[in-house]
Amino acid sequence: MSDYDLRFVDTVSSTAATRLDLRVAPFSVQSDTEFGMPELRRSAVSTLLVDGERYPAAAYDNRLITLVLKVIDASEDATAALLQTLYRELDRPSNVLRYQPGTSAPIFFRTFRAGPSSVIWDPVQKQVVARIPAEPFAVGLPETTGALTVYNDPGLPGGDLNANPYFETNAASWTGVGGTVARSTAQFHEGAASLLLTPDGVTATVEARSEMVPVAVGQRYRASVWVRCSSARSITLALVWFNSIGGTITAATQSASVSAGVWTLIEFERSAPDLPSIATQARIAVSLASTPPAGHTTWIDEARLRLVGAGGGMYADLPDILGDVETPLRVTIPQGGTLLDTNQMSLMAIRRRGTPSGAPMLLQAESLTQGGGTTVQTNSSDASGPGGNYSRCTFASVDPRLSSDVWPLMDTPDVRGRYRVLARIRTTVATDVIYATIRWGLNAYIAGLAETSVGWDGTAGSTAWRIVDLGLISFPSGADPTVDGLTGSPLPARGQFLRLDARRQSGTGNLDIDYLLFVPADDRLLIVRWNDIKNNEGGDVVIDSAQEVVYGIRNGVVYGGGSPPAITGWMYASPGTANRLYWLRSVGPLSSDDITNQTLLTIEYVPRYLYVRPVAS
Repeated sequence: MSDYDLRFVDTVSSTAATRLDLRVAPFSVQSDTEFGMPELRRSAVSTLLVDGERYPAAAYDNRLITLVLKVIDASEDATAALLQTLYRELDRPSNVLRYQPGTSAPIFFRTFRAGPSSVIWDPVQKQVVARIPAEPFAVGLPETTGALTVYNDPGLPGGDLNANPYFETNAASWTGVGGTVARSTAQFHEGAASLLLTPDGVTATVEARSEMVPVAVGQRYRASVWVRCSSARSITLALVWFNSIGGTITAATQSASVSAGVWTLIEFERSAPDLPSIATQARIAVSLASTPPAGHTTWIDEARLRLVGAGGGMYADLPDILGDVETPLRVTIPQGGTLLDTNQMSLMAIRRRGTPSGAPMLLQAESLTQGGGTTVQTNSSDASGPGGNYSRCTFASVDPRLSSDVWPLMDTPDVRGRYRVLARIRTTVATDVIYATIRWGLNAYIAGLAETSVGWDGTAGSTAWRIVDLGLISFPSGADPTVDGLTGSPLPARGQFLRLDARRQSGTGNLDIDYLLFVPADDRLLIVRWNDIKNNEGGDVVIDSAQEVVYGIRNGVVYGGGSPPAITGWMYASPGTANRLYWLRSVGPLSSDDITNQTLLTIEYVPRYLYVRPVAS
């Protein structure tokens, strides 16, 4: 063991101070020193009706480190002093044993109070054996994701799917129909160039078309473009869907009246259809109808096709997690005292199986079937999405208010799970009392959950947007074997019919609905009530899953804390899989929700190892 480094240190750190170095003479670590392995304890369930047992739960027990040390070539008094120093280290309520067996990085065992198991003291040898209980896992040096920005709008689109939206270097990937397209520096909305569309003067409809890009049925896409024309006229943006062999399925369009020489934004969202065939490709096109003359030159810039909900709205995808087993997360919100008010609750959850981006998350109200007394409203800057971006229920007729066909459309294992459904709503009269219910099932009329009040915030009343909890639903409903019983292969799960009902118990106003949000609730989900935290000191707030506590801290000093309710557990992440962390900044009827807010989250953890740490993981 001559290449090993073994010492007691004061903390888990690369700069930890050494309390007792066991590799320095006259100590000699013996070969029968061992670090044990934690036993995996299982809860077993069996019945005489079937063969074998099942293990519904399992957890690692503590490990036992056996430390065998000799003292060589030291006087009796020096040996007694060394052993006394060792005894004092063993007797500490907790300690940290640093171990680096020739590897590039050390690991640290967090130990508990122990005494020597045996001591040999004779004229020939001086040896002590200590059996030290320790936490199940050794830990590596702390890791951090750095500051992650989580936006408060779940409908933010992701990166550009089409290859050349900005035309800064060329007009590649774009073609003209009934005219020509070319890169131009005469006009531009951003950068230094745009795409110039020049009609031929004889074609009825002139278009600039992007290339086709892959899409998935049921996913929602945002098409957007800035246009400028030399003459006042109508210009149309189209999102055209194609099947796998390039056949046109259908097209969604949005037109705008453009003033001469004025840059104008056109944008809208649509879901990729599955009828009359499955959409696998799409492209965007900018068109001028009614046989535009050659003089109606049109500049096009920022012509983008993007996937909705892929832009970091209300979630953050964590970098690869290191270690052998799952590990608790420490989430810090910088300057939390200025970001979170005492009437506010925040929600965190995690999805760490399969492909988290494939899980259902967002349904914009305007994309649903509008029911009794409910209509899509014109664009509101404080609602999610472009164009007509929220629905208003006037209670002019009976339920349902909003409904959908089967959603999500794609049947995959990632659909499976239990989800907490939240609705972003507002009432137009502060004192109205309104109730809402989410229902789901194999058809549109299977009853769902109990009603939840969404109309009154418990103070003087408010007409602000709020995110309210409508309860839990499951995809699929009913029996769900999860895997093929013959081979153990995962089975795809299908979505459900969904319906939102609402009724006004008292008052005269309307109910506005922005979106429905689906947050995974079958792994770990946590709600923090910030009035439990003394957060008026202007410092950071910390959500510490390892210690199961939330507290405020400033300049390294704790100034207030509390333990919020952990609905299904504190936040853990797992190595070897994708980890998506959901963060809903403002939930509950007592706190308003500003869609323009964003939150910086710094996420730290220590990787946990069963024995030694590989160099890169």
